Amino acid sequence: MSSKDLIRVTSPALSLSTNDVVLLRHTWFGHIKPRHGNVMLGHVRQAMTDPCEIAESTSVPGDYLLLNHKADNPSGQTTLRVPLRLDVQAGTNIVTSAYYVDATTSHKVVWKRGDG
Repeated sequence: MSSKDLIRVTSPALSLSTNDVVLLRHTWFGHIKPRHGNVMLGHVRQAMTDPCEIAESTSVPGDYLLLNHKADNPSGQTTLRVPLRLDVQAGTNIVTSAYYVDATTSHKVVWKRGDG
């Protein structure tokens, strides 16, 4: 783990990528906390280590969404989406944001817990 990493975990979906999943300090403190202040770091860690599902992003081709459907927040939103960018050159999967949503995913699910 480098000093730039806030959280680094083994990929929960080895069938999709064997590279670590990384939340960088500057992403948490420079983007997520200022823009999505209600997001809890524990929920992000849970999505990174044990997501309910992983879906393809519809807004950024090639990116994925780690979905935690058990991440209730004080506003009553029940799903945390954690966008993930695969960085093949660096050999890591980089978390780019995290935010809660009300709706279940309408994205194409490519992995579910238990798939390996």
